[in-house]
Amino acid sequence: MKRRYRLLVCGATLAVFTGLVAQIAHSQDSAALQTQLKALADEVAGLKSRVASLEVLKPTFTEFMPNFSERFHVMHLAGQDGDWAVAMHELMEMKRMVGVAKEIDARNGQLMQGFLAGSLQSLKTAIDHGNLEKFNKALVETVTSCNNCHVAAGSSFIKISLDVHKMLSMRHSHALQKSKIMGGHKH
Repeated sequence: MKRRYRLLVCGATLAVFTGLVAQIAHSQDSAALQTQLKALADEVAGLKSRVASLEVLKPTFTEFMPNFSERFHVMHLAGQDGDWAVAMHELMEMKRMVGVAKEIDARNGQLMQGFLAGSLQSLKTAIDHGNLEKFNKALVETVTSCNNCHVAAGSSFIKISLDVHKMLSMRHSHALQKSKIMGGHKH
């Protein structure tokens, strides 16, 4: 997201600057030049302030993951019921979320993309063909990928489960178990 905001600032600044250069080319007046440069500086300062206020709203990975988890479990339940349209919709949303994960957290987003690329493709193939057997196999593969990613991210205590009866909720699909805090929690 930071990159998008910076591009927004750069694009807006370039547009303002280009307009001012065109005006300056038609003006030989030093006072007018100073006024235009001041306007440009004010515009850039305003844009920087707006970007800073938007960056405060950027979610953390901890806020991002429950949304991803809920999509996963809705897809899971839809596939179990043969509602392949809903399963595909949720999968496409999951793929979109994986695509923006690096913008939220570069390291964890890259891990997520690496761990889930193959699993999400397996899910898509199974959903495309309405094949429940392959879908179930891809679900297990995806849970394994998620749990391996959690280990790589330093959150091995978060274990995903397909058994919705043992989870906190679809949004927090942690399989609860006895565990100890080991070296702190990393986001």
